[in-house]
Amino acid sequence: MQNWRENLNNIMKERGTNARRVSLSIGKSEDYVTKLLKLNTPSIEAFSDLAEHLGVSLASLYYGPTSDELTTQLIDEFSKLNEEEKRYALKILKGFSKT
Repeated sequence: MQNWRENLNNIMKERGTNARRVSLSIGKSEDYVTKLLKLNTPSIEAFSDLAEHLGVSLASLYYGPTSDELTTQLIDEFSKLNEEEKRYALKILKGFSKT
């Protein structure tokens, strides 16, 4: 599995853009994405802004391209939940996987 930094780099290349342009497009300093690619980790809001600007799902940006649309949808919906809802959803999923 690729990491999200590789995914971000690959998506920017596919879109014909660069870190500086993406940074400025999401309202950040011109070196914001460059710093993310080297060391920093974005907030979920900034990560969501990156995905939206690049026209990809959060799941695709974080996990890379998947051929399984249901998994992509599940990850996208799960990412919208708060912490308590995520714990509850995991309990439900674990219950299904035991049967």
